[in-house]
Amino acid sequence: LVKFSWLHINSAVAGVLSVLLSALCYRWWAVMDIKSEARRIWNSLHQIQMISFLVTFSASLYFLDFVQLNGLFSEHGFNRVQFLAALLAGYYALNFLMMSVFGHFYFHRKIEPQHLQVYFSTANWILRFRFKREVNETLRKKAETEIVKHQDHLKNFIDLKTSSPGLATLPIENVLLSEIDHLKEAILRFSKV
Repeated sequence: LVKFSWLHINSAVAGVLSVLLSALCYRWWAVMDIKSEARRIWNSLHQIQMISFLVTFSASLYFLDFVQLNGLFSEHGFNRVQFLAALLAGYYALNFLMMSVFGHFYFHRKIEPQHLQVYFSTANWILRFRFKREVNETLRKKAETEIVKHQDHLKNFIDLKTSSPGLATLPIENVLLSEIDHLKEAILRFSKV
């Protein structure tokens, strides 16, 4: 194996594929705390990325086996570095193509992205990332203004609910309370950063 360098290219391909898989797993883990339409969109995109990874994984192992069995690696022709570059280029090209097709059809849905409801469950991400001080201050100020708006909306809804008891069955109050909790969590986390 060492004489023909098969062990080296096999290790390199396994390493590249494992790095791609670990990046996919990290991005999947990062979205688990979100409770909104964005989570559904992200899950669809993640499934597309996983499909492109599985196709690339299968094709790269098949072609690696084919190239090694037929002795196509040579110093003057197709070499191992070119094989790894082709593997990465194939993965990113397939990933880009599949996400572009998804984006094309998602764009033509009847619900436009600007009509998506805004949720603040991404407050759970704040301590996972590093922000510049200016960005931190801007986001904290935005969270403080949003919490005031949400508290006013909640007060108005409670007043409206007392005048019209039929509104008590709507989940608006629960949504406002959960968003206020998320905004409080965001402000708390921004003060820790």
